[in-house]
Amino acid sequence: MANNFSMHGPHRRSLKQAAAQIPPTVPLDPESREANELLEALDDAMFEAIAGDEASLARAHDLWQRAVAAVGGDRVEESREQYLRFAVETTKQCAAGEVREPAKMLAAVEVIAWLTRGAA
Repeated sequence: MANNFSMHGPHRRSLKQAAAQIPPTVPLDPESREANELLEALDDAMFEAIAGDEASLARAHDLWQRAVAAVGGDRVEESREQYLRFAVETTKQCAAGEVREPAKMLAAVEVIAWLTRGAA
């Protein structure tokens, strides 16, 4: 029987819990398991937030601050670029669409604002 390593369900919940337990100011080795878990949880929260999930917006902001403080460097900058591209594309799609999604647009703009403000 093949293992199911879906990014949903118990595995994903455990990543979120593990990332939440990492103190916000503890530096991590960028290649460590803890850094990977933090960045994976951040990816989930960030993409959910940009898609308009209000609960994920606060979690994404918290995880972003943790990642900047704990991991920093190239890995965080690569993530920042990826999130910015997705958020900008989302705002363009919302603005051009026949059915506008103001909550989704506002979430994407908020993410853009705090990602471009600097480290936190």
